[in-house]
Amino acid sequence: YIGYMTFIIAAIQEGGGSALESALWWLMMGVAAVVSLRVWRRALAAADGRSLAVLNGACAIGVIMPVFSAHPLLLAISFMLFAGSFMVIVALTTNMARLARPAAEWPRWIGLFTIAFGVGQIVGPIVGGIAADAARTTDAVLWVSGILLFLAALAALPQKPTNSARDNDHRLL
Repeated sequence: YIGYMTFIIAAIQEGGGSALESALWWLMMGVAAVVSLRVWRRALAAADGRSLAVLNGACAIGVIMPVFSAHPLLLAISFMLFAGSFMVIVALTTNMARLARPAAEWPRWIGLFTIAFGVGQIVGPIVGGIAADAARTTDAVLWVSGILLFLAALAALPQKPTNSARDNDHRLL
């Protein structure tokens, strides 16, 4: 997801988008992120691989959409899908760790997830930048990011819900 966040403004401008469209991206992203936890509440409560796969899939679709068109409506849908799912992915992985492990282990496991996300935030823009330079278009970043998100969705599918998730969704949020 970080490749999209890093390069989407360049992609918008490369597609002929205006500074206003770029500014609207940030506004839509903020609005979608605020409401996303409510929209995806059931997925957060399920705390399973299927929910994580659906969220990664939604994020991937939002990331890849601008490759096909820079039309403002398509970009708006892309922004909302992306922003409405990427923050929930972080919350869901945190919730999965919290529900699957005893409270004493939460800092360790959430710390490991934070490290993994941090590594992705370093590597993602580098790989995306290399792809964009090689292809001479920011579309390459969106393809790489979208494909990686789809692979993450597939990798998440085998994850089973914890007993805690089935019994304790009142602990959520």
